Parts: sequence; C-alpha cells; structure tokens
Amino acid sequence: MTNAQKNILNSLTIIAFNFAFWLCNYYPRHILEFSSFYSIVSIIINLLYFLIYDWFLIVVFCKNKTLFSKNINKRSLPLYQKIELKKISTLIIIQVIFDLLVITFSKSSVEFKYIFIDIFIIFHWIIIHIFLSNKIDIFKKNIKALILSTVSVLVLILVNIYIDNFLFFDYFDIISKYQLDSPILIATESNAQFLYGIKTLLLDSIIGVCLICLNSSYFKQKDNKSSISFNFSVFLLRIMILIVGTTLAIGFKFLIWPNSTLSGSNVHNLKTQNFEQLGVFDTEYKSLEIYRFSKDLGTDITCYQKHSTYLFKGNINPVLVTSPMPEVLYLYKARENDIVADNNKFFDCSLDNTKAYLYNSQLICFYENDTPYIIRLADIKNHEQNDAIANICKKLLTQGNIFVFEYVCEYLLKYDESFIRNYIERYSKGDFTETETNWMELSYYRSDYVVNFATQFY
Repeated sequence: MTNAQKNILNSLTIIAFNFAFWLCNYYPRHILEFSSFYSIVSIIINLLYFLIYDWFLIVVFCKNKTLFSKNINKRSLPLYQKIELKKISTLIIIQVIFDLLVITFSKSSVEFKYIFIDIFIIFHWIIIHIFLSNKIDIFKKNIKALILSTVSVLVLILVNIYIDNFLFFDYFDIISKYQLDSPILIATESNAQFLYGIKTLLLDSIIGVCLICLNSSYFKQKDNKSSISFNFSVFLLRIMILIVGTTLAIGFKFLIWPNSTLSGSNVHNLKTQNFEQLGVFDTEYKSLEIYRFSKDLGTDITCYQKHSTYLFKGNINPVLVTSPMPEVLYLYKARENDIVADNNKFFDCSLDNTKAYLYNSQLICFYENDTPYIIRLADIKNHEQNDAIANICKKLLTQGNIFVFEYVCEYLLKYDESFIRNYIERYSKGDFTETETNWMELSYYRSDYVVNFATQFY
C-alpha cells in the first residue's frame, strides 16, 4: 500500500471518528463531563472512545500504517506493548488536561471562550503530533520549517477568530439588550453553539488530515512492486467497511446511551393567505429544528432552530424575516398603556385612516391608498418621509411599546423631532412609565440598554 493510499484511508478514518463523536455528543471531543447526574456514564463511554481513537493515532503517527494494515505489531511482543499502553495513557492524560482547560475557560465571557477553545484544539493537535512522531528535531535543525509552522498556526487562529465572530454575530448583537435568562438570547446562543460545533468538527478534521499527510512524508519509503499493484476493489471494500463500522458504532451508542446524541430533525412549511382586502398580510412559513436527546429530561431538546417567514400581499415582493424561536419574540404587548399577553404575530396598530400591523416586532405592514407596504423596523431610519410610517411609530411609542424606540428614533428625529425629544430625554434619565417598566421586566429586556441608546441622542 502506497503512502497516498494510506493517507486516504487514515484521513477517512479520522473524519469518521470525529463525525461519530459529533453525532453522539457535543463538540469539541472530550472525556470529562459534569453537566448532569448521568455524567459518569458519559465519561466511561467517552473514555472507551478515546482508547480506540488514541490507539489509531499511534498506528498512524508512530508506524505509518492503517487499521487495515498487516502486522501492525510484532507477534512476539507482550500484550501491553501491542496495545501501546504507555502511549495511550499519556494521550489520555493530555486529553484530560485539555478538557480541564476547556472547562475552566468556558466560564469566561462568550466573546473569548470559543477563541480559547479553538486555540486549545490547535495546540492539542501539535502536542499529539510532536509526542507521537518524535520529530521535534526537525524544527531545531530547520528554521524555515519552524517559521512556516508558526505562521500557519497564527493564520489558522486568526481565521477561526473571524469565523467565530461571524457565527456569534447575532448573539453579540443582542446580548446587551436582554437578560441572560431571556428565551430569545438562549435560543440565539444555542443556534450559534450548534454551528460552532460543526465548525469545530471541520477544524479538528482538517488539522488531523493535514498532520497525517505531513507525517507520511517523514517515512521515506519507496513503493515496492506489491504496493504499486493497486487493487481498487479491495480499497473500496475497506472504505465500505469503515462506513459500516462507523454506522454500527453510532447506532450502538444510541441504543445503550442516547444522551446528547442527535436524535432527529423537523422541517415544517406552512402557507397562509388572507383574502380580506385590508386584512393581515399573507405569509409563507418555513422552519428547521434539530434535536439532541437529554437523559435528564427524558426527551429531545432543540439544539438548533431556524424559522423563516416570507410576508407578501398582492404583487409586492415578499420580505423575508427570520427568528431564533417559533413563538412570538415578545409574548407581552403594550396596548393602550396596559400589558396584555398576545401570541398573535400580527399586532394591530391601525390608525383612523391607516390599516397597519406590526409583525413579530420585526416588520411594519400597512396600507396606504389601499396599496400594501412592508418595511423592516431596522430599515425605517433610512426610509423617506412618510406620514403613515411616522404616525404608526408614534402610536407604538405612545402605547408603551418601548422595543421600537431604537428603530424609530433616528427616523422621528428627522421628521418629527419635537415628538421624539421627550422620549429621548426621559429614557436617557431612566424615567420609564409603569407600562414600559412592566414590559421590560416581562420581556427580559434590559433598561440600561434603552438608557444607553437614548443617551447617544440626548
């Protein structure tokens, strides 16, 4: 078997190991868990996984062989040497240290903890590779190799920081608005964590594959005649065995201990049409939910969800809005200086001569001369002057809907400054009505966010 064939098989094997762990548990890969009463069982299963995984790494990095290679160990060796007990024990200790570091730094703020985890993963691989391949002398003797490796690591860290900021952008954008126990904030973070797990799976696999290819170049072997005669059928059979073996292992884990395993998904589509001329707008709703099983709760929990809605009416172009949760973003509404529970996503904010709705606290939908219009709250500040829009914004604020303040403030400053100045001055001093205070408390909304925002325009 040539080095190229070995690299392909070993790369597929390490991807299979990583993918199996991601399906069966939360990433990054770990041994230690302290999240629930049942963690001891998960630790035992994780340890069994790493015993097999670490033995595979020894086969790859120390012997440049595959799981399908013949004579991986000499038959004359005692059992503890065949299974590489010392090396496996060292790798387990390294993994435990890595777990402890991740657990420790996971207590830091979201802005930094995932960056730390990425750095730990990168250096974890470097330590494993140096320990197993024993090629540290290469960097001592070859300064170019050291410089190239250092630059590669720095670039990898910077790329991961950029990707992390992209994945957690929505979370960072709203964290200053909500209390930590806010359903919106929790759902947004859960989505980001799920996507981060996929990214970490890719990072883990890419580094592993690169190091496998690098390690094979250390072994300067010339292909003999037997290795040149490549049997594609045997090669394909080995890949099929790898796929079947991985599938069986995942299924076995799910049967004996389904905790934290991806347990299913749900795709939902719904289209509603309202034929009333000036009624609520038409919607096309699409959602995706992915679940993991929780032993503590005895049921599936949502680890990722995306809910998309297209709003349209007549011939106007559909407008897309997304939400991290299927429910309305704000269950409690401020209506006529009172707080009411209303799970209808269309909130009627009509005026005497304008039929208008606020959709899920994201869009203003209204009719002007029987013509339908849809405007994002976030885009109102850039919209041209329109009496209907201004009057809708003022009505919402007057009723106590404080959440629209940050979106309509700049618009009303341009077209009705005398009205909005009162709110700016009052909010910047933390002076809220009873209705506004109650709404913020019920909606997990931070009053200091409103104060800080208003202060910018005071």
